[in-house]
Amino acid sequence: MKRRILATTVLLATVLVVSSCKEQPSPPPGAHQNPAGSSEPALPARSGVPTDSEVCGSLLPVLVGLENELRANSRSGETAHILAKASFDTTSGCFLAAGKGTFNRSHPRGAWETGRKIAAEYDARQWALYLKARALGHNISFGERVSGEITYAATMCQQAAGDTLFVLLKVPTGSIIVR
Repeated sequence: MKRRILATTVLLATVLVVSSCKEQPSPPPGAHQNPAGSSEPALPARSGVPTDSEVCGSLLPVLVGLENELRANSRSGETAHILAKASFDTTSGCFLAAGKGTFNRSHPRGAWETGRKIAAEYDARQWALYLKARALGHNISFGERVSGEITYAATMCQQAAGDTLFVLLKVPTGSIIVR
């Protein structure tokens, strides 16, 4: 029963992502361009298409839940497979990666917010590297080191819950270089 609910949730979230991830927003001025050298097209305003915040509200909890499950059982191939399916949009060729960061109370109070945002984005980028490595056929379990670089990623949304900040990044596969 639990798997059926999880599968239904993942399917619904994937449908929302596919319908909203067809085009990617253009990078901010001065941002790194994709490897082909062209900027991503701006996302036009359309009615009937879920907004990034609607996608975030439905997909972010699913991805975070799957990531937490994978952290608890790093060798779960089934969970990794479900996460990969839920995270990848075949229409746009982008991974959607969730990350989380918390305040580092050893830093000055003024740096807490910036620090937790950096930590959340770093976590999401690590998940994107992990997902791309698995997609390339590397049989790795969560927690194994994946080295590489991400040349472009766009923040779809962020949500705070207590001391924790959750972010959802949209990362084109061509922007993920696994070494």
